Amino acid sequence: MGTGTGRTPPGVAVDCLTPPATLVFRDGRVCSHLIAVGGLNALLDAVGSLYASALAPDGWTAALDAIVTLIGGDHAILVAGEAGSISSFVATAGLASDHRALFLAPESMPLFAPFLASTPAPGTAVLRQQIMDDAAFERTAVYNEIIRPADGFHSINAVGRGPVPFALSLCRGRRGGMFDDAHSGMVETLLPHVSMALDVRRRLEGEGRAHATLTGLLERAGQAVVVTDRSGQPCFTNGLGTKLLAEADGLALAPDGLVASGQSSTRDLRRAIHAATGDDAAAAIRLRLPRAGRSPLLAAIMPLHRLGTAIPGIPGSTAVLLISAPDAPRPIDRAALSETYGLTPRECDVALLLAEGLALPMIAA
Repeated sequence: MGTGTGRTPPGVAVDCLTPPATLVFRDGRVCSHLIAVGGLNALLDAVGSLYASALAPDGWTAALDAIVTLIGGDHAILVAGEAGSISSFVATAGLASDHRALFLAPESMPLFAPFLASTPAPGTAVLRQQIMDDAAFERTAVYNEIIRPADGFHSINAVGRGPVPFALSLCRGRRGGMFDDAHSGMVETLLPHVSMALDVRRRLEGEGRAHATLTGLLERAGQAVVVTDRSGQPCFTNGLGTKLLAEADGLALAPDGLVASGQSSTRDLRRAIHAATGDDAAAAIRLRLPRAGRSPLLAAIMPLHRLGTAIPGIPGSTAVLLISAPDAPRPIDRAALSETYGLTPRECDVALLLAEGLALPMIAA
């Protein structure tokens, strides 16, 4: 593991003390030059883009663009959700409209059969050459009729089996050279964030179609949420948001509103809130909020009205902040755990304590 004190997204450690910076993935893969796969800032940008996309239906292209930039790719395609479900959608980045139509045409689906027969294990990212070598790939119909016209050849492929199943492919042409294990390790680091962002989107879609208010949903969002007026005074916080403000590490509440750690960061935060509550506010604004000795908080700030509904008693000229810590453990859905495995309340308590690292004798005591 790295010897630096900063925290990074789960699955990767960074040694910041010995230049050049070094990434060490959980399975032992190493990238000795962080800049070779985009840098830590690009990784944080990608994570922030994913969570911003969860609240903005049009934000997935930007999220995929950030991942493509991170690994030095050319284009990406994300297919999410079971066909016909409210959570199903397709997002792409870097593909011309005619190439996108070719990828998504019904008659193209059977051509992907050789790949679908060798899909990676859920939660892992694999290189195309691990699925099929170059010579065999060049003879396939999917390459010659779909991928080659889009100037693709090398790819990283991953699938997820969370509440919203998904398949993600990131590609580049021959001129870009092969991806390597460091690139696939970086993508693998992002997969839990992809899954969580898709799950938040699913909940938003379901609640929106039922014309429900956001209050209950935001309480269950799995991320810290703060709704603020134009001056930066909170109008609503969910439980995680309240806890985050109480910790006062990276984001805190002062008498005159929300503040970050430092005058410059606070100024950027207030400007973003002011912009998000303006009459012409549209796109989400992403900020990194520094913390002492830890990786920064990632904040996506956008107008509340972009969520397509309202919170009772809160005016429309407000901004919503979705705040995540890339190093935070993913929360466990207690109800889903109990339902999936048929656990009693006590058995569920034990499972959660085991997940936190407690040994059985400690639990029994």
